Amino acid sequence: MEVTLLRTISASPGGSFQIPCSTDARIWCLLMCFIKADKGNMTVIMKKQDYDEKLVKVLSNDETYENLKRDPTAKTEKLFNKFISTLLDNQKNYTR
Repeated sequence: MEVTLLRTISASPGGSFQIPCSTDARIWCLLMCFIKADKGNMTVIMKKQDYDEKLVKVLSNDETYENLKRDPTAKTEKLFNKFISTLLDNQKNYTR
């Protein structure tokens, strides 16, 4: 089943494909993860369980990532908006 679907995916124009409406194909798609690759304009297909395991392994690396005590989004957004306002004010001053 996997080989047939992979051939259909790679042979179809634009990278899009249609999966047959069989129950086996639907179950297969629920168990798989379709991810756009970072490079090469390709699509990576892997088992969702394998993807989840790799993701947990990568994120649990304490040398690369650290747990944050709080969400920095609001503070970052406030600083960004202030920066944009300053740019817009400076642009108005130069156009006068």
